[in-house]
Amino acid sequence: MTSKKRNSNKVYSSNKKTDKKGKRFMEIPEPREDSMTGIEDMMGRMRSSIKTFFRIVFKPVDWFVTLLVFIELRSYIFCAGRLPKLELLKVQDKSHTVEDGIGDNNRVLFEQEQKICKLEHDLRNAESQIKQEIGEVEKKIQHISQLEISVRTYRNRIKSLSDDLEYERNKLQKTEERLNKENEELRRRLSEYISVKLRDNNPNIADLNDQCRPTKLAEMYSELYDNEWTDAYSILTVQLPEPAAIEKLLYIIIESYEYCSTLVNKSWSYLEDWFFEASDKPSSEQQKICKWLKDNRKAVITKKVEETVQQFTKKLLEECEDENLKLAYQDADVSKYIQKCIKICLLMRATDPPVVLVYQASGPRLTGTEQVATSDPDASNGGEGNAMTVVENRDTFDRNAYKEYTVRGKYVEFIVWPPMLLHENGAMLSKGIAQGTKISSKEVPLPQTVIQTA
Repeated sequence: MTSKKRNSNKVYSSNKKTDKKGKRFMEIPEPREDSMTGIEDMMGRMRSSIKTFFRIVFKPVDWFVTLLVFIELRSYIFCAGRLPKLELLKVQDKSHTVEDGIGDNNRVLFEQEQKICKLEHDLRNAESQIKQEIGEVEKKIQHISQLEISVRTYRNRIKSLSDDLEYERNKLQKTEERLNKENEELRRRLSEYISVKLRDNNPNIADLNDQCRPTKLAEMYSELYDNEWTDAYSILTVQLPEPAAIEKLLYIIIESYEYCSTLVNKSWSYLEDWFFEASDKPSSEQQKICKWLKDNRKAVITKKVEETVQQFTKKLLEECEDENLKLAYQDADVSKYIQKCIKICLLMRATDPPVVLVYQASGPRLTGTEQVATSDPDASNGGEGNAMTVVENRDTFDRNAYKEYTVRGKYVEFIVWPPMLLHENGAMLSKGIAQGTKISSKEVPLPQTVIQTA
């Protein structure tokens, strides 16, 4: 800063002017040698000095402003004329430099303009290409819209066809179910018809669902002899000898069978007389109805057991003349035996075809190769006549039909329990019980009616 002040003093020392009184009124600064900045600085100081002088001496009028401008111009010309040549050369160099810079800038500007033109050209090409691509995209969008419309149309059509297909499928399914039901119904009816034809009066085919089929009846029949017969036998032997007690128990089972046979046959004859037409070849519908009635008769006949037991017991008591035997019939064990006999016999007669018992008709059998009337000397009592007897040949013991009671033998002394057959002249379901003997003949007392006739 000190060197700059010294140089400035040297520059402006020769330009000092004074007025008449010796006062300095204006200083004209000299331009600096280093740059144009010194000239501008000098001009600024000169203007400031002139303004200060005229503000002191003169009043502010219009001509003052004009004079001030004139003086400033003259001062500038004066100062410019005093510029050294070196400064002018510097200014010229700077001018050339500026011109070179302007030329460079113009060249750069021209290049930039060319780049801009090229970019604008590229931009126009790009815009044209973009517009073309946009057009293609719009076409594709339009095509896609048309495809979407077509897809929706086909979807609606597919849905409609699917609904129609589902409707037809349900319809076919219902038709199939109906046909299957009809087929099952026809099969069932055919099976029933065949079953009726096969089982109607055919003992060789058994219904396994029937709890009272012939084999089951045979088991019940054997249990009757093992249990209820034994209990009733122990009661009757109190009042009667053993052979007489066995005969009464045999009489009860045979009479039960005959009574139930009469009862069942009578009810079935009533149905045939009133509801079926007599024919040698009944229709299939009539056979079906008959089989259905027989099966249902067997199912409900057990409900008639109590009523039948009461009627049969009343019949036994009416036919019995011995009061002690009447009391024995009313015993609980004997009553249970009678009830079980009635139940089994009802089921036997209700079976299609009926299960049968094999037994000998009541009364003496006047059969055989030798029949001789004799008198029994031990039978005379109180002046009565001699009892007439007849000699009868005994039956051979058939072990296919009977089991021994207590004694084995070649001949049958008496029957204890009758055998059961599947049907008339059918297979054996349950063997009977018989007492064996080695004696081939026996004396049988004649009934009173036979004696009187003789």
